[in-house]
Amino acid sequence: PENVYVHVWKGNVESAHKRWPAAQRAFERALAIAPGMPAADRGWALSVFEQGDLAAAKTTLARLEASGQLDAESWFAWGFLAQTDGNPEQAQRAYEINSKAIQAADEMMQMSNRHRG
Repeated sequence: PENVYVHVWKGNVESAHKRWPAAQRAFERALAIAPGMPAADRGWALSVFEQGDLAAAKTTLARLEASGQLDAESWFAWGFLAQTDGNPEQAQRAYEINSKAIQAADEMMQMSNRHRG
């Protein structure tokens, strides 16, 4: 069986090099193995956005939001798409949730480090 994380990693590498069609294909392969995987959906959404398909990107992130599967990175992406689409209220909400998610993760890490040491 194929490893979904290899395809997500490849999609992220292709995205870092702005090779959007290759990134899209890698994320699609990941989603074929693990449908609905938030990291793959987010990567796919950003890759199609970079190729000019804002509607498909928004639809994907809206589905993740409705299912409660947006992580901190996805909230940031959602804010970016909303801002690009001229929706500052939605963008601000997404950025605020992103900030709170990052703060909560940082607090958990600090707590974990205190218990180790």
